[in-house]
Amino acid sequence: MMKQTLLLILMLAGLASAHTTITVNPDEADTPPNYLSLSLAEAALPDPLTDDYIINCASTKGTNDTTPAVINVATLNGATQHTLTINGNNTTGIFDDAKYHLKVAGTQTAITINSHYVTFDGLQVTGIVTSYQGIYAAATYTNITIKNCLIQDFTKTGGYAGIYFDATTAANRYAYNNVIWNCTNGIYTNASTCTVAHNTIVGCTTGLQIVRGGSCVTVVKDNLVSGGTTCWNLSGSGGTITTAYNYTSDATSPDGAGYQSKTFTFIGGEDYHLNASEAGLYDCVDPTISGLTTDIDGESRTVWTAGADELASAWSASGNMHAGMLLGNHRRRQ
Repeated sequence: MMKQTLLLILMLAGLASAHTTITVNPDEADTPPNYLSLSLAEAALPDPLTDDYIINCASTKGTNDTTPAVINVATLNGATQHTLTINGNNTTGIFDDAKYHLKVAGTQTAITINSHYVTFDGLQVTGIVTSYQGIYAAATYTNITIKNCLIQDFTKTGGYAGIYFDATTAANRYAYNNVIWNCTNGIYTNASTCTVAHNTIVGCTTGLQIVRGGSCVTVVKDNLVSGGTTCWNLSGSGGTITTAYNYTSDATSPDGAGYQSKTFTFIGGEDYHLNASEAGLYDCVDPTISGLTTDIDGESRTVWTAGADELASAWSASGNMHAGMLLGNHRRRQ
């Protein structure tokens, strides 16, 4: 009934063209096309999709979305390939209680992806000590992008992570411009063909957990990994792995001594933008991902600083002050 109601509203409004937009806002009425949780919004999607869909997630009073979401919709309809894009509303690169926030409790995974052609952009995702995965891309699903997200506190012992790419040899899986902290593994790729680039990972037991296998092709470049027990761990055999410009605070970077044992200076608290004094220290050669032209704040990339935040050498307090230096309260919700 929810799906039929949504379709009827969209048809009457003349919105079923180009793309269709629905919203998630836990603080507004649960009346289509708005839903109280991402899970409810996903359940209301037509299956298979009849259009390219955008789900815009926001919060007007800071109420958490506490329901785990499983994205399990067919995006191929006959011969037509559709896409699903899920947007958060935090564009500062700093956790903000007032913005949309998916927070799960207990032994749960916040978001499970069982669909092709899905993009997550700018979500805030939080777990607790027994939580499983932040965003989990199940095996075989392709054309998945996770970017500009803030992910924290997925600390259950074992093979759990802020972002987890499960086994597949199919291409077009991307994780970039994400900030991940206090997780068992920051990003875990399990014999998965994927590209992991320009992520900032802080205080995770293992920052980048890369498992080789089969004929998978894994690209890991331009990441900044700080603290925890081990910044980089490579295991398994087979497949092809390409690395470059991965900076670590310990001696585990696969790219050699020049990228190891770095002392990163962040702005402070849970603001993981690099301090202005770090300008020019972690610049990379190229964007790695075609079309990646901005950082987690939406600022243009010109020197391709490692990690989620672009810190150009020409930084100035008047022209490029990070939002984190202006906001007073950006601590995570307890």
